Amino acid sequence: MNHVQYTLSLKRENSDISTRLCFASMAADALFSKKETILHPEEKKHYLLLKSKHRQAQFLLGRYCAKSCLSNTLANYPDLHIGNGVFGQPILIAPKTHLNRHIGISHSKKVGVAISFPHTHPIGIDIEEIRTRKSTLMVIKKKLSEQEKALLTHNEATILTQIWSAKEAMAKCLFLGVLSAFSLLKISSITKTNTGYEIRFENLAQYKCISIILDNYILSIALPRNTTFPEKWLPSLPR
Repeated sequence: MNHVQYTLSLKRENSDISTRLCFASMAADALFSKKETILHPEEKKHYLLLKSKHRQAQFLLGRYCAKSCLSNTLANYPDLHIGNGVFGQPILIAPKTHLNRHIGISHSKKVGVAISFPHTHPIGIDIEEIRTRKSTLMVIKKKLSEQEKALLTHNEATILTQIWSAKEAMAKCLFLGVLSAFSLLKISSITKTNTGYEIRFENLAQYKCISIILDNYILSIALPRNTTFPEKWLPSLPR
């Protein structure tokens, strides 16, 4: 299994926000061979309910990324596992222990990503392979407002994927379903930065999304507008 980890310090006016992020890439067969070491018994119950091999592989990849982010915590709380909240969001569960961390998980094709962050500071994460199928791009485009369509000034496939991924990350940050809140998550601007792009939302002025192009993937991290993201952070995906 190939994986890379990063520790990121986000800046607030009077404090630093410590986060840990992990990317991983692994073929399905390799994931299946390691499921006993990846999954807690409670997680295995959910895994066995998944009907397709694809969904099982994605579940394993996400849990592996999450536990890599939480390796220090797991050393102290070996019974910690990841459950699901009422909106399907990942929830850290440690019997008889109050944890002050949250976890965000996303995966696309063979690449997974997870981020660990304090429960006092909302973050949403998403990773998407840049869409190339015309039918998929048309479905996304039809859901956009006229203002959002005006942002499609060049490289339409990349920008459409950025928009979709930013909305996914923001929906996770707010514990919403992206399709049910598509109009609420209307994007007002996409601005080039030293790190990648900063995306702003028309109805959510207190939030922003950092969008980074990594090979043929888009990484999106939604967070409060007044939180400063590290400049010139250019992660690498595992090979």
